[in-house]
Amino acid sequence: PEEAEPIQREVLAAFEALGETATPQYIGNLNILGSGLARMGRLDEALALAERAIAIEAEIGAPNQDTLAARNQHATLQLRLGRPEQAAAEYAELLPLTEATVGSGHVHYPNFLSQAAEVDLALGRRDAARTKLEIALPALTQRFGPEHPRTREAAERMARAQGQSGG
Repeated sequence: PEEAEPIQREVLAAFEALGETATPQYIGNLNILGSGLARMGRLDEALALAERAIAIEAEIGAPNQDTLAARNQHATLQLRLGRPEQAAAEYAELLPLTEATVGSGHVHYPNFLSQAAEVDLALGRRDAARTKLEIALPALTQRFGPEHPRTREAAERMARAQGQSGG
């Protein structure tokens, strides 16, 4: 991610120079840079980028798959920053918005459900996590297969929700 950061910033600057900041491509690049910064532990910077992408949603006038991804990234960062209650509030808004915007068959929906389940687990709400994962895990397994990292992560969360091993 460190090597990619200057390139991503250059791409964003090019969009900005063209005045094309209210586009899915620009939002997608904000999300990519934010994800890289989060991987490097630069959570506050990643959070600020997610907030920029979410703000563009108001400019556009409606959510889309890219702004939904930014909202998801924001919620996961809230959890990583030790704010599970804030993350839970964000997921309470994001999940129905995702279903209404792209539908429950879109890959975002089960992925976001799985990540929201992690928030539930952090808050000690195993039943709520299990309910989400009962939808997410089969959908991720069907979409990606059982060995995919997203599927394995959801399966590990389900084990924790069921009170089995896994930290």
